Amino acid sequence: MNNISEDESEIQVYRCMLCGTQYKEMPQNKFCKVCGRPLNSQQTKIGYNKIENGILIKISEEAALKSMNAGQFWFQSPRYYQEFKDNDAVGDINECAIENILEVSSDELKKYMGLSKGTLIHCTDGKDYILKKVLNGKVYVSSRYQNCYRLLCFYTLHISDTGKIVKPDIRMRNMGTHFSIVKNRKRFVQILNNYVKKEVESKNYDISVCSNWINYISDAYTGIYTPICKFDKYSYQNEYRCVLSSNEYGKLPEKKEKRIQLDAVADENIMTPPIPLEWLWKVSTLDELSKI
Repeated sequence: MNNISEDESEIQVYRCMLCGTQYKEMPQNKFCKVCGRPLNSQQTKIGYNKIENGILIKISEEAALKSMNAGQFWFQSPRYYQEFKDNDAVGDINECAIENILEVSSDELKKYMGLSKGTLIHCTDGKDYILKKVLNGKVYVSSRYQNCYRLLCFYTLHISDTGKIVKPDIRMRNMGTHFSIVKNRKRFVQILNNYVKKEVESKNYDISVCSNWINYISDAYTGIYTPICKFDKYSYQNEYRCVLSSNEYGKLPEKKEKRIQLDAVADENIMTPPIPLEWLWKVSTLDELSKI
């Protein structure tokens, strides 16, 4: 496959912006061999969350976390985040709204400048897109399929080599009143993957899942933008995200969540009971946190 590991990511690579797989050489068909997403035609060197010594926590309201403890999870729609106005920590107008950020010549740029938002355009990569905006010499385009995604987001709580908790950014207080610790991330992902496999086998419809840390990209970035991408202004969120994708979701109202039941999460006590969020700033070590 000629892909490389995360710890080699400081070199220039072809990197899948969804599943994170990296390639020293571009596959012949220019698609990721793991998840099937198209790859950027140019090599990139981008920033992303370092995942060593981190545990996942879910920050939300106490009632919502109790539901998750019982195995019920709400995967929110992109539109929910795009239109969330209460605080900037939750809302993101670009959430799954962009599919590609094109850097075009000055001559090409002129033809886009006069077009209105929502115009269907044919780009040089051979694909049809919906024009989102033109800004700072770049053309932002989206697809017709953003409603096919449903998202579940976690925070990565980093632990230093000495066992100290790296205090979250104070803006994380805007995410909710309580948090729960995911005691076994790999097992949680396995349970979610099993749910998807069972759905495909029993109901015979298209559904896939990707679970990964967010790619935080700079304003200068050009290339493919996926549901695992966010701009640098949100990097303080240290986000790990599970993305469900299905054409069936595209038939749902644009702000309607997808609710799924993961009984094994409850049966195996994968998540702790809700803990008041303030404790993340009161304790210094993971050992202290485990005693709450």
